[in-house]
Amino acid sequence: MKRQTKILFSVPNMGNITTETSFAVAQLCQRPDIRYIAVQGQPIDQVRNRLMRHLLMDYECTHILMLDSDVVPPDDIVDLLLECDAPIASAIVPIMLQGAIVANVGKDSKFLVNWSGIDKPFDVDVCGAGCVLIRRDVAETVPWPWFRDREDKTQNSRIGEDVYFCHKAGKYGFTIKAHPDAVCGHLKRMNLLDVVRAVNAARQQRQEGQVA
Repeated sequence: MKRQTKILFSVPNMGNITTETSFAVAQLCQRPDIRYIAVQGQPIDQVRNRLMRHLLMDYECTHILMLDSDVVPPDDIVDLLLECDAPIASAIVPIMLQGAIVANVGKDSKFLVNWSGIDKPFDVDVCGAGCVLIRRDVAETVPWPWFRDREDKTQNSRIGEDVYFCHKAGKYGFTIKAHPDAVCGHLKRMNLLDVVRAVNAARQQRQEGQVA
């Protein structure tokens, strides 16, 4: 008999959840398969690790859904991510990366720019944790720390806690899928000129094969 889906849901934050995200959270919490837990603090990797421990302690929950405090998901986000039927399922969240606006998902070191031609969940190597659904067996199999924010001294760069998680989960055989219809808003205060430059930079990187 298949286990009934029960999702632990949280918004890791430092007390600064946007109004739009709060409305989305309130709506999601009306679902009978959602159990919300409020967790605040920093650093963010430690907060995410605490949430994974909460998942392990809550034996009824089959998944954990993490939503960033400035991300606004579509109304059917849970159904879309479950439709991925993957150990790790990610929404598409626009992010700023190296001066370009791209999606938070990628493969072969290339981040996605255009997903309009994709009509079903697709495989990725890495995803940001802006809106991600993680199955219980990932937390049970991958050892602590699941998330870790660290410096890569060989590349003289920072490896975010979500990229670290994806790489570590991949070593244990867990796959990641993204859903092309699970597109989230990402609320940022930006100069419009910066937006234009970021879009142009993404187009240029795509032409040069740096992004997909």
